[in-house]
Amino acid sequence: LFGYEPKELYELDWWKKVLHEDDRSNTIEQFGSIFEKGHLVYEYRVRDKDGKVRFIRDELQLLGNNREGQVEIVGSWSDLTDIYEKEDRLQFLSQYDPFTHLPNRQKLQERVQEAIERGQQFNENFAILSIDIDHFKKINETLSYQVGDAVILRIAERLKHILKVDDTLARIGGDDFVFVINEAVDVEKVSKIARKVTQRFAAPLRVDEHELMITASIGVAIYPEDGRDPDTLLKNAEIARYSAKKAGRNRFEFFNDRLAEGMHENLMLESALRVAVE
Repeated sequence: LFGYEPKELYELDWWKKVLHEDDRSNTIEQFGSIFEKGHLVYEYRVRDKDGKVRFIRDELQLLGNNREGQVEIVGSWSDLTDIYEKEDRLQFLSQYDPFTHLPNRQKLQERVQEAIERGQQFNENFAILSIDIDHFKKINETLSYQVGDAVILRIAERLKHILKVDDTLARIGGDDFVFVINEAVDVEKVSKIARKVTQRFAAPLRVDEHELMITASIGVAIYPEDGRDPDTLLKNAEIARYSAKKAGRNRFEFFNDRLAEGMHENLMLESALRVAVE
């Protein structure tokens, strides 16, 4: 099961050495309890001969002393590694974008909620940047989706370099990213970071034989004045981003109530126009 030869396992207490270092003391303690309980079912980790971590389910039954006066224990080992790896993969896919490995929308909501709770505790604000690649659809349509995918990966790598330890960068759609600046901010500080983001985009990006000039539109929302819950903050950052696009792209805009009113008017007008012909 673990890749060891039988002769390697004749040494006394060999099994303690293969136990995962983080599980070792607790597993040894659990095994010792079998003399009181008589039965034990326990899951723990070991390292196989190649050093790979494997998940084991151990079921043991104490039979008592045999004819030679030795304590006899019978049981079975089950290798659960594949099951755990599949569960880890599913857990990863539920919270992270499989393409860029960045947090997805669900994980982003959790991170923003954590930032809100921290902001409430320490009476501090923080900022959310909603980032969209300008004219990304044209890249997919004129050059190919493969080039578009390469652009997404390169942009994600560039944006990661701006991150601080407590910040979050998420991908929530095709070319939509969200940057959570998880520290106390003011307009000047956020503007400086937003300019840094646009500068990351400004450097020419080479994919195969194509040299691309990429720009981005950015919308900024600040907690708590622009929202006190994740949905409101993210929505208002998007509204500000739409405003940046309307104003000519390759720029950033801060959210304000006037933008929200304008967006509401546009939605109402669009809804009215849909039935106007009828």
